[in-house]
Amino acid sequence: MRDELLSWCCDALQCDLQNLKIEPLTGDAGFRKYFRIFLHNSSYIVVDAPPEHIDNPVFASIAYRLEQCGVIVPSIIAKDFNRGFLILGDLGDNLLLNKLNPDNVDHLYRKALKLIIQMQSCDTQGIATYDRLALRREMDLFNDWFVKKLLSQEINEHATKIIDNCFKILEEQALHQQYRFVHRDFHSRNILLFADELATIDFQDAIVGPITYDAVSLLKDCYIRWPSEQVNMWLKFYHDELIAYGVIPEDTKFSDTQKGFHLIGLQRHLKVFGIFARLSLRDGKHQYLHDLPLVISYTLEALRLYAKQFPSLGVFLTWFETHLMPIIKDQEWFNEQP
Repeated sequence: MRDELLSWCCDALQCDLQNLKIEPLTGDAGFRKYFRIFLHNSSYIVVDAPPEHIDNPVFASIAYRLEQCGVIVPSIIAKDFNRGFLILGDLGDNLLLNKLNPDNVDHLYRKALKLIIQMQSCDTQGIATYDRLALRREMDLFNDWFVKKLLSQEINEHATKIIDNCFKILEEQALHQQYRFVHRDFHSRNILLFADELATIDFQDAIVGPITYDAVSLLKDCYIRWPSEQVNMWLKFYHDELIAYGVIPEDTKFSDTQKGFHLIGLQRHLKVFGIFARLSLRDGKHQYLHDLPLVISYTLEALRLYAKQFPSLGVFLTWFETHLMPIIKDQEWFNEQP
């Protein structure tokens, strides 16, 4: 921990340095660094979030909105936005990913899906919206970081047209959905078990977007996979809950919710290709490459589901399988998914 941050913690908590016990924690995929500090019988999470990279006031604003909706998030004990220092309440280490087992998974995933609907009631005034430009900007990470930089492949004029036509379909389908508050990274590493309830972290990139987006983050998690039949069962439960809470009309077909789910999932996973490649190439976090095979599997499955209904997706699927998969299969990080 930096001396400046340590000194600030002591001032904020009104304690002496010798009374603090400090434990570094594994950070997230971004620029933040985390520490757990122990003071007497209490513990806190200290965050070093450089303001030149992190919009800390936005984090605080989103935390407040979620708290107002009854969502459990880390409380903000102290803050210095100018230096990017935060002291947060400690919700523990019980990540959902590490606690799932065959006996509890159905119960916990249903609770998590209900939590998504709870978050959708949050105030969204002033929060950015997933407009066409934002959706395209994210998918362009696939071109720039995954195809061009990680795979070292040029994208010629023909391929550019194929990719563009695919992206247009995904943009249009996303914009066709109901829009609500979206956590944006609601997966098993960002959900905590806390006092028999679910809490969430890493919500600072929240946006107003399609109602199936967070369900994709949860049910098509980049770090753990569930059988398609199980995912479909949970998605049906989510669909019914959306109707029960008046988010979508009662006559909404489940097939429409499925389509929205799989196609915004495709948009999300194309973005993830680029993010994981960038984390490796720019930030030296190479472990994320080993999560790409699951992302590839999700991507191909979604494309195959809707290739006939949307011919542009079928053309993109053929291009991906013909031009990218032979190169992908030669990568050190690739393995076939079951």
